[in-house]
Amino acid sequence: MDVTVNLVGLVPRLGKRTRFTIQVKPTKGPVLVIKRTTPPELTPIMELVEQASAGEPTLAIRGEVIGDADPTKAWLDTVKFTLTNAAQAAEAVDLSSTGLVVTYLDGDQALNCTNGSGSGPSHCFWTTSWIIGSGDLVDPGEQVDLTVDISNLTPVLRNKKEFTIQVKPNNGVAVIVNWATPAEYKPIQALRKPN
Repeated sequence: MDVTVNLVGLVPRLGKRTRFTIQVKPTKGPVLVIKRTTPPELTPIMELVEQASAGEPTLAIRGEVIGDADPTKAWLDTVKFTLTNAAQAAEAVDLSSTGLVVTYLDGDQALNCTNGSGSGPSHCFWTTSWIIGSGDLVDPGEQVDLTVDISNLTPVLRNKKEFTIQVKPNNGVAVIVNWATPAEYKPIQALRKPN
């Protein structure tokens, strides 16, 4: 079920990096409490970051977000970044195909990426490669490279475009990668945050 909350007329208005709570009180059943934080840059449509509760499993990006261009250097084929368990005392985070949803968004499309391979006219898929540790669970101290193959997008991700990759584990808080492609592609490059 999708829920839209209209905040027009809210005083004071929500600004950048503002924490807020929405309570949904149905006539029957339990109250749903949604806690979110607005992003550093506000856009007309945006994904709001979920706030972590104390001790809740949380992933974090370690190091650069790397983009690999296609052989002609006209668009990006893959985006790769290293994930680690952000809290040393937290529970393990499940990166299995049933424990994780990876979503790709840009100005032209929004897709749920599949694990291992994909099919169809426009698709993306993700794979993992362990640096420290093994298995499907990211325990404290472990690191895993997550590669998102976006070579089959329609349209492809060309230069000077913003895109977002959301890594949403079933237990824990989503990791949001909001980056921009460079003006000119190299075979491999570190990507930058949008200006």
